[in-house]
Amino acid sequence: PWFLRNYLYSGLWRMSSHEAYNLYVYDGASILSLRDGISYEEGKKLRIDSWEKEIGIESVVAASNLNLAEVMHKKGLDFALQNLGSTIKLAVLTTVSFWTSHNYAYFLTYFYTVFEKPSYAIPPTQLLFQGRVGEVFFGTLKFISTPYYLVSLGGKILSLILAVLSFLGVWALYKSGDYFKKSFAVLMGLIFIYFTVMAFGAGFGIEGRVRYPIEPLVMLMAVVGFAHLLNLRESKKA
Repeated sequence: PWFLRNYLYSGLWRMSSHEAYNLYVYDGASILSLRDGISYEEGKKLRIDSWEKEIGIESVVAASNLNLAEVMHKKGLDFALQNLGSTIKLAVLTTVSFWTSHNYAYFLTYFYTVFEKPSYAIPPTQLLFQGRVGEVFFGTLKFISTPYYLVSLGGKILSLILAVLSFLGVWALYKSGDYFKKSFAVLMGLIFIYFTVMAFGAGFGIEGRVRYPIEPLVMLMAVVGFAHLLNLRESKKA
């Protein structure tokens, strides 16, 4: 019904215009950040200013206008292809962030605990992809010395362990030989790939909440992966 509504209203058979805004602004800002060594927020301002200067319409209008979104999508895609090296780096970063972001540390500030979020212009991971290795080292030392980032680091390690175990669980089910288990493993794999690819649209704005819809499945597969490791251990003992 929503596709039909959009077609009757704008002549375009599309679900939403938001992906065009994400591509042009969020991904574009992230690509600029990697290419020019600037912060994500600075990149966002440059992208928004560029759109409004060239088109003469506020960028937020395109986020709710399918016809303008077509133009924004094309310009965003062209920009990504023109900066393919930075786009590939961004794809790697968003994939890693998708599977390691968690928001645990943010919850501490949301509920007004003693932990105060430190401010920074560019996170260490982004500095690393910008080639600023020295700043990465000293920035990391500074960040992990605060309770906020100790919690954040612990959450990332936990999320990474869950991700690795879940991948192992999918593989173990697929190799089991059982038709039902193999089919379930393929379904889980496709779901994980789909959400990972979709996370690219968030650019450096990605957060743990993007993964939350599949978190129960990730934990389920992690349990399967952990059980597989235990079975391997027992078989070696035998």
